[in-house]
Amino acid sequence: TRTQIELRNPQAFANKIVATDGEEKHKKGCHCKKSACLKKYCECFQAGVLCQEYCKCEGCKNAGPDGPFGATPPAATAAAKSSK
Repeated sequence: TRTQIELRNPQAFANKIVATDGEEKHKKGCHCKKSACLKKYCECFQAGVLCQEYCKCEGCKNAGPDGPFGATPPAATAAAKSSK
């Protein structure tokens, strides 16, 4: 049950979305393969944040200025361009 899991791993149910410098980010990034980060399968999309450079998604469409959540931070834009 939940208490047993928390005894083994206290961070098991911790929030994966953190606010840093006035911007919300996913702690570890998503690992999407088929959804292009545009469906609720994507943890970033579900939380309403852009994918970051440390996300391991394939064919991401949630990391640009034309992404569903607006402007992209400069680091994410550079990472998206270099991965193409």
